[in-house]
Parts: sequence; structure tokens; C-alpha cells
Amino acid sequence: MPGLPPFSASVQPKITVKGGVLCLYGNLQRADYAAFQQACHDICRSEMKNVTLDLTRCTYGTSSFVGDIVEAVTQMKTDGKNVCVNVSPELGRLLHMAHLYHLFGYNIVDPRLIEN
Repeated sequence: MPGLPPFSASVQPKITVKGGVLCLYGNLQRADYAAFQQACHDICRSEMKNVTLDLTRCTYGTSSFVGDIVEAVTQMKTDGKNVCVNVSPELGRLLHMAHLYHLFGYNIVDPRLIEN
């Protein structure tokens, strides 16, 4: 259409793995699960001894997503990695209701308090 500027959008990935940190930038949709599983696999296979799962921007998780988290953390710990799991208050409540604190520790972090 005349008069409209060309469309340009910068798309931020929902999942990144960098320097031993796997970070989610929002809630995952079903179509994102394979990418999350691959990112977990990549960080499990990395040479990093200290790894962090930053799930502080994720406020919801299905049972499949929670299962993927449990599987990844369990595998990383079995491989001798030091694992830090940071979750949002909402995801923390879900993990707590599922009694997952018996399987692995996690830190509840409100991202609004740490972002500029």
C-alpha cells in the first residue's frame, strides 16, 4: 500500500543457549517443544560443568514441558553438572504443587525485580 513503511520486525527467539545458560523468553507452545528438547540436549552434551535453566519469563507449563525439565535436570545431574534452575513465581507454584522439590531444587525469581 502506498504510504506505508516497509515492514520490518526483529524476532527474538523463544529459546537461547549461551555460555551454559538455557533461557526461555516466554511460554512455550506445543510447536516449541522440540526446540526446547533440543536445547536441553545441547546443554546436557556441552562441556560446561555449571549450567543454568532460566525459566523466569515462563509463567505456564504443560505436563509435557514439566517432564522435559525433570528429564533434562536429572540427566545433567547424572552427568555431574552443577545445575541451577530459576523459575518464575507462577512456574514455581506449579512445580511445588507437583512436589518436584523432591527431585531437584529451584529458585523462584520474579523477573520484574531484576530487569531494567
